[in-house]
Amino acid sequence: MEILRSHEAKQYCQKMSELCADGKPPHFADLDLMRIYELAPNITVLDVDHDTYRLKVRFAGTRVGAMFGRETTGLHMDEIDLGAHKAELIAVYWLAVEQAQAQWTSANVRILIANHHGGPQGRNFNYERLVFPMLNADGDVGNLAAILVRQGYANGMSSIEHQQFNIPKLEQYYAA
Repeated sequence: MEILRSHEAKQYCQKMSELCADGKPPHFADLDLMRIYELAPNITVLDVDHDTYRLKVRFAGTRVGAMFGRETTGLHMDEIDLGAHKAELIAVYWLAVEQAQAQWTSANVRILIANHHGGPQGRNFNYERLVFPMLNADGDVGNLAAILVRQGYANGMSSIEHQQFNIPKLEQYYAA
């Protein structure tokens, strides 16, 4: 089943599947970015606030910041320009929380970033994202860990593709 497009996403899927036990998502306490240091620049970790229904960026790798033209650590997802499909892209994060399953997305986006004069400049690009729910000590999804891999420049048309990955059957998504 060839859904994952990038080597990095396949590698991330494999590493995260190694943390899954009994068909359940990995525990946040088991996530060690040093074990996947080569992927860390593309990783983002979100805190899930069930009370306010908001997602806060706990960690964003350097390539994630470069992709979006700014440092996103400490921001809420609704404060970040994700392009025309922002609501859908955030909704996919919440699917990972609510269904406790990994979620894959490919998105063509156009965002505004500050140019070297401080004014707005449009940026079109495509990226692949794979989100894993992370369980807290109580067994609830308290965090999300995702890899975002830029795939190149978008054709200007905003679009989004999405698929849920079944955690007990992850090997089918990354195996050759």
